Amino acid sequence: MDNQLDSLLKIDRCTNTARIDILGSLTPASRPDLLREIHRVRGMGITSSITVDLSRAAFVESCALAGLRMDLNAQDASLQGAFAAAAPGISLVVMAGSGQDAAETGNLTALPQPSRPVAAPDTSGVRPLSSYSSEELLAASDSVFKLLDDPSGRGGQELLAHYEAIGAELTRRELFEESVNQASGS
Repeated sequence: MDNQLDSLLKIDRCTNTARIDILGSLTPASRPDLLREIHRVRGMGITSSITVDLSRAAFVESCALAGLRMDLNAQDASLQGAFAAAAPGISLVVMAGSGQDAAETGNLTALPQPSRPVAAPDTSGVRPLSSYSSEELLAASDSVFKLLDDPSGRGGQELLAHYEAIGAELTRRELFEESVNQASGS
């Protein structure tokens, strides 16, 4: 299996937004490369939300996606603790076709990785899981589980990745609440 991330970074200087399109494989071996790419974008001075588009990836391993979501949630939590204002989030797009057309995406300038092909995938966006309430996440988890349990087999890896990411977000919240309760009880 090819563990190349093959990312394409697009920056819109007018709106100060960034988009990282993944064209290769997201695996546990390539996940640190994606995290370095996100840190590189933040180092460029992009202070608004970053979108990571996995909808055109050649392969997305569910455990790598779940680990990425946990890493990003931990990063968001540390940034929010460091700043009084809410830190900008990182949105993950796993499925294509949210209905967003080229007019809504702004003027994105592609900055390809050296020695990697330049491509211009379609753009789409979703809300980060951290912005949903726990009740919404539990309802989504139940709905996705029902789809995964469907004998017609329309679930697939994308649904499994969503289910695992929702579970990881709920676990992150539980751990956060436990640490706050322990800190206040000490």
